[in-house]
Amino acid sequence: MQPPAPAEEHMQPPEGGEVELAQTNLPEDAPALRFFTCPRDWTPYKTNCYKLMTTPTSWTNAERQCSDYGAVLAPVDNFGDYSFMQSYINGQGGGEAWLGGFYFKRWRWLDNSLFDINPPYDTYRQCISLHGAVLKDDVPAPEEEDAAAEMAAPAGVRFFTCPSGWVRYKHSCYLYVTSPQSWSNAEAHCDRLGASLASGHDAFDYTFLQSLTKKASSVAAWTGGYFFLQNFRWVDQSRFSYHNWSPQLRPDMNPCLFVQAMENGWGNGDCGTLRHSICMRRIDTC
Repeated sequence: MQPPAPAEEHMQPPEGGEVELAQTNLPEDAPALRFFTCPRDWTPYKTNCYKLMTTPTSWTNAERQCSDYGAVLAPVDNFGDYSFMQSYINGQGGGEAWLGGFYFKRWRWLDNSLFDINPPYDTYRQCISLHGAVLKDDVPAPEEEDAAAEMAAPAGVRFFTCPSGWVRYKHSCYLYVTSPQSWSNAEAHCDRLGASLASGHDAFDYTFLQSLTKKASSVAAWTGGYFFLQNFRWVDQSRFSYHNWSPQLRPDMNPCLFVQAMENGWGNGDCGTLRHSICMRRIDTC
């Protein structure tokens, strides 16, 4: 397994709180030592060194911590590697640890190697952890031809494209949903797609969302803004910083936010109103 290749952008996953398993290579310039020597507190296996970081943290912070060591969150190439990591974690007290796997369109490893073991079933939890017993629910592995073709593509294409029917803007993919739904049903629909109702943080974001709405010949579409505890918030937990209203109605009576095709500002209304909606899924997150 190679050290993590330089990436144009890092995938940022949801926050969590597990320990992580780091992997680094033994030195290539010391053949007599590389199979036997690892840094202090690291464990050798094949041509790599492994270290279990026992402070619970999010997948994102775990990746950064490994990078500080010149390492990467560990990938799993085969079930021999998996068995080693499982026994290693069990020998450290068991539990669960982050690995270097993440989901975007298909399961991947941080070091860009091909994900050719059975992946987890649940793609809505986008970061892989290894249990003392098993990886998460197994499903059949990806089609080999599709996986090989995708991995042969340039990194800029491989990691930053959107699924069919979705539109890329900045670091996210957007899907305009034309089925009229209440705000809560619209958000539930986006969640089933591994996304959330869209957020917007400046005039450029608003104009983009507005353009999707106009293209669909719609008047308005639900976004992920909602009023709670005296403030508007986004369902993706990003900061609500673009306060441009046209107009703003009484928020305690009209708590859900929508983009307007013909007005250059957010509208807010009754969450039960049936509207089109816009789903957003970040492509710089696992």
